[in-house]
Amino acid sequence: MTLTRMQEKIIRTLLKTKGGNLDIWQLSRKCGYLSRVIQSVEQLQEMGVVSAKDSLVRLTNKKLLPRYVVQKETPLKEVMKKFGVFRKEAIFTDNEYDQLPLLAGAIEHKLSLMLRENDLLNRDIVCLGDDDIFSVACSLSGLPKSITVLEKDKRVIEFLRKASQKVPVPIKVVQVDIARPLPERYHNSFDVCVSEPPDTVRGAFAFLSVGVQGLREGGVLYIGISESALRNDQWLEMEQAVTKSGIRFTDIIQDFEEYALDGDEQFAWKGFEKLPKWITKPAQKPWFVSVLLRGELVGAKNPTHFSLEGIGEDFLTNHLAAYQEELKPL
Repeated sequence: MTLTRMQEKIIRTLLKTKGGNLDIWQLSRKCGYLSRVIQSVEQLQEMGVVSAKDSLVRLTNKKLLPRYVVQKETPLKEVMKKFGVFRKEAIFTDNEYDQLPLLAGAIEHKLSLMLRENDLLNRDIVCLGDDDIFSVACSLSGLPKSITVLEKDKRVIEFLRKASQKVPVPIKVVQVDIARPLPERYHNSFDVCVSEPPDTVRGAFAFLSVGVQGLREGGVLYIGISESALRNDQWLEMEQAVTKSGIRFTDIIQDFEEYALDGDEQFAWKGFEKLPKWITKPAQKPWFVSVLLRGELVGAKNPTHFSLEGIGEDFLTNHLAAYQEELKPL
């Protein structure tokens, strides 16, 4: 039995609901567009999986369903407890690679959203860079079909290859420079792409172009970008490029991901070198946060809308200059 994404989402929603049933209105609230939900329910009814009567949708026969769609989820708290063990061994911070790790709470928030949207179950997932070791958290859920990390930093690569031997879903780590075009063998290869690109237009375009190239039809893109580092016109330019590539935004969540403290913000922090002299002390609490954007690929994609002109092969090792240039005037 082959299921669509919507059918999977309906089944997973009913599985998590007490009594295994919901009225069509609540099911639509949780799963999406009413007409698509109705169509999927009726298809599942024809398969003998659900019943639909008096506006109520009930899961009736799990035995007919593929094993993956009815597997139990590891509770999120348990996933994060196990993730904490790996996190203690892996804190990657390096301006050369634009590394400032997300706090564990941000990892949990993103994982929770992916679980809600059914973006982990039986999915081929790719992380573009992974100094946050988010791939480990995905694996600990036990849900993805495969996990691939495209990474340049040898330290991260070595850590993830060792971690892969200790987690339920193996993590394939490939040394790739995201500033270069994505190798053709990875085009149209993934269901979900997760990225925390550099907070510049150039950096975002480089990472997002690679992400769109890698997605299959109907794929999902998760982007975390800080509002503190981009002007409104730069945000608009980035959002227009994403939508023109064939991605529609389903979620734009402000203040969603907190980053670890840098401790050196007032001296030389990612392009803000010309802060006024009265700023003399570093932050005492997490202050640098990112907006999380989730988008779905609709129809044919068009990665050419991401103009990479001017992004050289050495972009990632020289991106501080790009920050300084792009953030003027603050």
